[in-house]
Amino acid sequence: MTKQNILVIGFQKYDRDMYPPLYCFIDQLSKYTNLDYYHFRERGWFMNLNLLKIIRILFGSIVDSIGLLLRKENYQYIIAVDQYAYAIACLVFRGKTVVLWSHDIYGYAKHSIDNSFMRSYRKIQKHFLTKNQKIVIQDGDRLDLLKRILLIEDDVQLDVFFMPIFLNNVDIELTRSRLPVKPIVLQCGGLSCERLSDRLLRHYQNNYAHYTLFFHGFVTNEIMSLINESEMLPIISNARVPGDKVSQIIDKCDIGFIGYSQTDLNFYYISRASGQLVEFLRMGKPVIVLSETNMNEFVELHNIGIGIKDIGQLNDAIETIKANYAFYSANCLDCFSKYYDGRLYIPKILKWLDNTYFDEIGKL
Repeated sequence: MTKQNILVIGFQKYDRDMYPPLYCFIDQLSKYTNLDYYHFRERGWFMNLNLLKIIRILFGSIVDSIGLLLRKENYQYIIAVDQYAYAIACLVFRGKTVVLWSHDIYGYAKHSIDNSFMRSYRKIQKHFLTKNQKIVIQDGDRLDLLKRILLIEDDVQLDVFFMPIFLNNVDIELTRSRLPVKPIVLQCGGLSCERLSDRLLRHYQNNYAHYTLFFHGFVTNEIMSLINESEMLPIISNARVPGDKVSQIIDKCDIGFIGYSQTDLNFYYISRASGQLVEFLRMGKPVIVLSETNMNEFVELHNIGIGIKDIGQLNDAIETIKANYAFYSANCLDCFSKYYDGRLYIPKILKWLDNTYFDEIGKL
């Protein structure tokens, strides 16, 4: 069987520091296809910056677009990550099947921008999406949101492959049926006020007898200042760990902490779009979610952790998980295998690209 020639256009360089779900997708799909990857630097988040930065980013986008034009390979499919690269790819590869792989629904929704440029930008996306029809997106809620933002009518039928953020399976054996008196609570990824790291750190100052706090990832200046002012310090690891080794960090904790400050609907419909959640689930680590997003409902529905809306509820959530740790931990692995294991989607997505498969796995 002849392998398909596929081009994936993404927002990061292809190396082991890449966003793990994107790296995993490329790594797995390349086993079944002749896959090329192209780094397109811009994601469309530049319209709230000053004029000089906008000009510099637009110049970079022009350079990247020329690089796409110079590619002579005969690709059967082009998969572009997020709307900005998708719009550019559709303009460059006219007559080819360009697929939108939606990660974030961003820009105009987050910053409430509604100028002539953004309206034209949305019209281009709508035109090509309704023409090409093929879209990969995490679930039906995020699809409905994107259609509302792009003003795509309800009767317009899109060819959808529902694919949440996923990772490769890790073979582990659950050995903890009970937790120590002070479990290790880990927050990983971007440690910032947007991820409510400040609330967690402040809570720890008066509640360190209940848990040991562990921070791993990129620490913003604001959070680092709070750490320097704190009496009780968390364990801190800001080392750059390759994506395929993050599981070793996750395995050192007992409970995962995930915080989301809901800035727009992109961060409300987050249960199928959170790499942090998937990292914890595949290692059998129950999570405590501090947010007012649909992830709270998701973790409660699947019994993989506790959803809270106030940091003052953290101690009670920890005690609930401690009392039922084996139950929650086993459910985490079950949830991962049901929704977030890469083997559910690769190579199945190739049948969808060839119009021989219809997928409904994204429906709750």
